[in-house]
Amino acid sequence: MKLHHRRRPKHMFSGLVRCGCCGASYTVKNRNQLACAAHREKGTCTNNRTIRVGELEKRVLEGIQRRLLAPDAIAGFLAEYHAEHKRLNAMNRERQREVERRHAGIDRQIANVVDAIAEGVATTSMKSKLLDLEREKENLARELQAMAAAESIAEFHPAAVTVYRRQVSELQDALQSDECERHQAARIIRSLVTGIEIIPTEGRDRLS
Repeated sequence: MKLHHRRRPKHMFSGLVRCGCCGASYTVKNRNQLACAAHREKGTCTNNRTIRVGELEKRVLEGIQRRLLAPDAIAGFLAEYHAEHKRLNAMNRERQREVERRHAGIDRQIANVVDAIAEGVATTSMKSKLLDLEREKENLARELQAMAAAESIAEFHPAAVTVYRRQVSELQDALQSDECERHQAARIIRSLVTGIEIIPTEGRDRLS
């Protein structure tokens, strides 16, 4: 028997599309067209306009791309970028202080063990302890070196904006890619939309 799978939306924006005239859901009329449910099923709405699923997705995606590439959206991205780097740098500095304290403590412990061995009080357990301390000291030294290298990296690189622009622009291409990338792109796009209204405007078959 097949395992139960979570039901997937019929299209990318299932449940998010509503009639701008009456507020009813815009549901699938046939395989690739959406229509006002109140008009189609109850006749209580005058909005008889339909829209193809592909056209709806194209218009919404174009709107998303315009908004995400607008100057205020990019400014918001930069603000979040800097805030995250500030948070990570603060965590890095705190960890660095902890490692430095532990490193200094190990130096003292090693010095004590070496003095004891020099005085002829060496035991098998002391020699083993010395090797453990030396290994831990090396690991901490490598960690300190890595943290110092990370701190030397510029807090912001201009290429980040270029990458952001490219990823936004490539959302449409991702929808035409393999199934995994298509589903991932669809989830990202859907998460950016809280609701869609279909409003008829003047002129035959015109919608906004």
